[in-house]
Amino acid sequence: MKPSRCVLIVEDEANMRRVLSALLERDGFRTLEAQDGSAALDALAREPVDAILTDLRMPKMNGLELLEAVRRTHPEIPVVMLTAHGTVGSAVQLIGRNGWRARLP
Repeated sequence: MKPSRCVLIVEDEANMRRVLSALLERDGFRTLEAQDGSAALDALAREPVDAILTDLRMPKMNGLELLEAVRRTHPEIPVVMLTAHGTVGSAVQLIGRNGWRARLP
């Protein structure tokens, strides 16, 4: 049996974390959950993941800070950023971050 891929869900709202986790698990993924970027880095140090799904706005360490930390330590892990507060400015800021690479099919 092929092991399922693991997605780390980083979201400060507990209900949204549970919904995202349930949806991904329904589609066969294994999930880990963290309430902010700092907790996500702790989880990443304990267990390998195949992808990270993170909110942009969170307390302690936001999604941009998490992205930078992940790029330094695990550049091979894809990071998907979600936000309900997106702007063109935040999108440009994400694209302009050092080490950010777009992957096209």
